[in-house]
Amino acid sequence: MRSEIEKKLQRALSAGPITTEAQVVWVMVKLRKLLDMKLAGPNDTLKPFCNWIVHSEIDKESSATPILSAFEPSLVAIVDKGSISLSDIDSVLPQPLRENLGAFLDTLGLPNPITTSDREWSEFWTSYSSAVTDCPVTASSNYQGRLTGLCIRHASGGVDSYIRELIELGPDSEVQQFEMAIVVDGKKYGPFPIR
Repeated sequence: MRSEIEKKLQRALSAGPITTEAQVVWVMVKLRKLLDMKLAGPNDTLKPFCNWIVHSEIDKESSATPILSAFEPSLVAIVDKGSISLSDIDSVLPQPLRENLGAFLDTLGLPNPITTSDREWSEFWTSYSSAVTDCPVTASSNYQGRLTGLCIRHASGGVDSYIRELIELGPDSEVQQFEMAIVVDGKKYGPFPIR
């Protein structure tokens, strides 16, 4: 079964950019199956991101803690800085997923254009964001961190940011706009526009 899943992923990842929500969900589900076969090792932090994409809410400690912990250092540092800019949030959000996904694909010897190409990563992240829209991640009562919640949702967004995206990605690109809200030290921040 493992080799069959790997062959399917090999074909999908070699066929071209992963650009749709359906493709992203499919890839993450296949990766989750491989992780369930005890192939996790040092990459077991990818599993919660696979869980997030197929659940309406993440509030169990086993999934919420790794997701919140992955984002906490960067997001809390931004909040502690006292001012939050779009570029701050954009630089933080996808990195934990990008790093863990890239490491796991490399471990399996699978093609890795998703995390090695900035353009393909941007398309993947946009579709991943769409898949986890309105699926909050909430810390359990045992969680000791400062970031205790985050949620990505479709933005009611402004025209300026939409135009900026079109200029950066080109006129043939579909632009989806998202925003994120976070809870640090019991206080809600956001929503912030994200790409």
